[in-house]
Amino acid sequence: MIKYRGNVALLTDLAAAKVSFRNVSDVYTALDAIGGNSAFDVVEFDDRFVNPQASGYRDLQLMLRTSSGHVAEFRLQLAALDEVASWEHTLYKVRRDLKALAVEQGRSMSVMEQAIWNGDLLRGQESFWRALQSTLNG
Repeated sequence: MIKYRGNVALLTDLAAAKVSFRNVSDVYTALDAIGGNSAFDVVEFDDRFVNPQASGYRDLQLMLRTSSGHVAEFRLQLAALDEVASWEHTLYKVRRDLKALAVEQGRSMSVMEQAIWNGDLLRGQESFWRALQSTLNG
């Protein structure tokens, strides 16, 4: 709420849904169907296959305006990447906490902390990449 200065109307993640697919082409086919349907008001769109998250996670993220006027998150994703995401989020928490501890203590991360941070990130990126590759041929 700090980010939106208390304006709850700006929240976009109170309602969210996702649909999982087995291959990339089906994800984009679904996107075409949404884009061609006047019932959907796409407020924002992020193609995270083209611009993946730092971790390597990829999906299509849409913000859709509902009939009540609220904005909800809707993701089109790959089941294989979601499997990786189920455990990779723990690696993300380790990286987040390492950085937060250093900031809290008013210092840079130590060489050991940075090595752990880098290793965790690399492990996630490699795993997401392998999962993505497994979906390209259906």
